[in-house]
Amino acid sequence: MEIVLLIVIKLCISYFEYCQLNFSELFKVTSRQCSFSPDGEYIACVNQYRLVIRSSTTLEIINLFACIDTIETIEWSYDLRLILAGLIKRNGVQIFSLDNPE
Repeated sequence: MEIVLLIVIKLCISYFEYCQLNFSELFKVTSRQCSFSPDGEYIACVNQYRLVIRSSTTLEIINLFACIDTIETIEWSYDLRLILAGLIKRNGVQIFSLDNPE
């Protein structure tokens, strides 16, 4: 039993060394709301009242939007030009343009 466990551990270590996994820096997310854009180029994450759009490859912040209340849900438009933030407590939504972030 111990020999089998040792072999499995050695195989796992070899696999991780082979893959050379690289990890990004951690960033804060206050809800489980993260969503990749339809083309996979961006990832949108929620941090309380803020909607953070990052590059999915570098995790660099592309846009940062402030909402009027806590964001409960997010949805991308199919053409990637708009992102919707659902504000359940207010029974409303805020829509942000990625082309004109103002």
